[in-house]
Amino acid sequence: MPDLATMRLGCRWSPARVHVPEPVGVSSPVSSAWSRIVGTPRLSGDNTVLGDCVPTACANAVQDAMAGAGDYGPIHQSVIVDTYSAVTGYTPGDPASDQGTDPSSMWGWWQQHDIAGYRLRKATPIDPQSEYAVRKTIETSGGVILIVALSIEQQTQVEWLPVGTPGSWGYHCVWVDEYTGRLSFATSWGRVTPIHQDYLASPGFTVGAFALDLVAA
Repeated sequence: MPDLATMRLGCRWSPARVHVPEPVGVSSPVSSAWSRIVGTPRLSGDNTVLGDCVPTACANAVQDAMAGAGDYGPIHQSVIVDTYSAVTGYTPGDPASDQGTDPSSMWGWWQQHDIAGYRLRKATPIDPQSEYAVRKTIETSGGVILIVALSIEQQTQVEWLPVGTPGSWGYHCVWVDEYTGRLSFATSWGRVTPIHQDYLASPGFTVGAFALDLVAA
């Protein structure tokens, strides 16, 4: 397991920020398990050294869309870094410009530009603490963007559990595209990260969730 304390976070999210999700009632059953398409690459971007987790999560969403169309070629790291630069003004070689990404800025840019041939039509907020809403979105849209307030304790956890003070480490953005039993599975820093259902349900840890509507550009 890598030393997560050395990993970068890069989601610009204010604790006072309010996203009102569209209501999601338990109107239909959700599958007991959902698996991503075998062979779909997991991207890390340069998120081990840069705070580009938001465009990295979006590129992982595109990888799922590509796999659904039969294309398993990995998106190059440079595409993610170029997206980070375009959205935030990050300049390679200038650490002071590595300030992370506001998801709303990401959505606005992505609606006008593509990532590896896919553009965003809409990012719809859902209830981040509703396991049903998260799983139903994965089932219907192929995955969900989660904004999480990581605690220092998450640096040593194999699976994320609601321990410590939310946000004491910082805010992070991940793409979640599979689940089973009590666990959902995110791609974070290019590897599988299990998230326990108690983490989703505990106030303060999962602060934002978005369903993405992607279209081939």
